[in-house]
Amino acid sequence: MLKLIKNRPTHKELAGKIRQAGIAAREGRIEYLEYEIIAQDALNLDITIEELPGILVEFLKNTKPDHYCGNRPPQRSYENRIRDCELLAFTGYLFRIGKSIYFKFTIKNEMLYVVSFHEDRPDQEGQ
Repeated sequence: MLKLIKNRPTHKELAGKIRQAGIAAREGRIEYLEYEIIAQDALNLDITIEELPGILVEFLKNTKPDHYCGNRPPQRSYENRIRDCELLAFTGYLFRIGKSIYFKFTIKNEMLYVVSFHEDRPDQEGQ
């Protein structure tokens, strides 16, 4: 049983979460956990916060379970709005801006909560 917990999330779970996040993004059901930080990170990518929903849709469309870079099992959030929700982190290349991206999110009540979306910084822990 311990081995099963360590291997969470499974490929199937990740595929389902990516699909849920993509649907929520396409339907505009997006919340930014720290709006100012996400907006600044978007500007650092030469995009605006208004462009981010479309970019999230594009990013998630190209995200695969193998792009998962989070903990196993996933970390749980301590932020009030998403307390105890699993945080899922992915990295991938976003062709529109020509950069590798780090994206951390959770899904709660069919809403996509964006925790982080910025250029991938693989040398830094706890992105």
